[in-house]
Amino acid sequence: MIDSKNRYFSRIALFGIMLSLVSAILHPPEALAASRPVSASASQKWGTSAPTPALAHSLSPVPTPAPTPPPAIPRDGRLIRQSGQATVYVMEYGRKRGIASDIVFLGFGYGWNAVLSLPDVTYIPTGTMLNTSNQRHVRGSVVVGRGTDRAVYFLGASQRYPFTSWPNFTAWGLTAADILPASSHDLILPVGLAVSAPSAGDVLGEQVP
Repeated sequence: MIDSKNRYFSRIALFGIMLSLVSAILHPPEALAASRPVSASASQKWGTSAPTPALAHSLSPVPTPAPTPPPAIPRDGRLIRQSGQATVYVMEYGRKRGIASDIVFLGFGYGWNAVLSLPDVTYIPTGTMLNTSNQRHVRGSVVVGRGTDRAVYFLGASQRYPFTSWPNFTAWGLTAADILPASSHDLILPVGLAVSAPSAGDVLGEQVP
């Protein structure tokens, strides 16, 4: 009788062991751990929590502003000076040429009301000094003829180009203050083609040599 009971309990114990083995095969501990949700406190404890979408957005890099473009170079023939300074320059070929004295300034027929004051002119390349007015006006100047020749000309490098009308003249942004009396040196230059009306974006002097 005792042997029968022992065999019965042995079979139950063996059956329990077999069930444990089958359960371990079908449900390994790794799978159970992966399927078990992790509490917020546990993830925070181990430092594994990811930033929320709002926080991730706030950490985006700040865009770099575009660089400020340099100031434009004044057109040829323009009178300029730096604010607070006495020296007056006239532009020619993209360079500022200093005018040596008031005598030279007035000898060219320039007027003080035509001088453009700028906060800074140091970014403009410097050309040679104008020491005398006994020469032609610089390229880019606008002059009016003498005597019966009342045409207004744009002075190029080797020719003078007439404006066809007053509207054509003002369309380039010019005013009466820009007109200078032509010198004998200016009138030696041969007459070239008429200055055409400007198109959008045109700069006076870029269409002629």
